[in-house]
Amino acid sequence: MLAELGITARVVIGEATYKMHGTKHVMLHAWVEVGEDLVDGNVDSFEENVSIPNEIRPQPYWGPKRRAPNRTFKETRELTADREVAEIHDDFASMRESVLTRFRQKRPV
Repeated sequence: MLAELGITARVVIGEATYKMHGTKHVMLHAWVEVGEDLVDGNVDSFEENVSIPNEIRPQPYWGPKRRAPNRTFKETRELTADREVAEIHDDFASMRESVLTRFRQKRPV
């Protein structure tokens, strides 16, 4: 989606550490980097994941990586576009195209 807006970004996979309310949770996680900024939007699903302690409920974040609240990240690798389908979901390519089509239709010119 960011590429559609002309924003260069990359999907990163690695170790995320969240610390909240005296609880620390380390997990394999994916996030997006846009220059020096970090986009950590997947956290809205933490509530549904029973392996994540109830104390760990961060808000989505987009801002300087060094200022990310309650979390740190250690990159393992970049997820390239050609690996998305294999690593995310068999239907990812068609789902992505469907979302992009709807986005393009609603986007102001």
